[in-house]
Amino acid sequence: MLVVDDYADARAMYVAWLEVSGFRVVEASTAAEAIALAQAEPPAAILMDLSLPGVDGIEATRRLKADPRTRHVPVVAITGDGGFMFNVQELSTMRRHNIPLVTIVFSDGAFGNVKRIQQQSFGGRTIASDLLNPDFAELAKVFGIPGMRATTPDALQGA
Repeated sequence: MLVVDDYADARAMYVAWLEVSGFRVVEASTAAEAIALAQAEPPAAILMDLSLPGVDGIEATRRLKADPRTRHVPVVAITGDGGFMFNVQELSTMRRHNIPLVTIVFSDGAFGNVKRIQQQSFGGRTIASDLLNPDFAELAKVFGIPGMRATTPDALQGA
């Protein structure tokens, strides 16, 4: 399993969960690193952050799916609601080009990292870090893509 996330704490959380579940895990913090690792030794699956610096997770997935060495590898996108909304237009691209990308959106109603940094740096005060989100499952359906909501680990497994 290849876990791709530029935020070290998030990567550590995913890796810990996967290793406890019995997976062998390789980590990458950039799209370029992930692509190189996947091409060298294709993993069973890739958990991909969408909001990577430079080349984002959508473009990295496109490159992986275009490469005969990695096109068979399932990619699951993992992103927060703020990062997802930066790339929401890519739902149209996914639909138009039949890109088989599964996306898990953690919806906490905030730019989570921005809010955390503000709270730590400014005595708990925040500004412009809270979000008003759409219903993400319904938004996917508007684009003609199946959308599901999971609020528990069991529901996620069933999705």
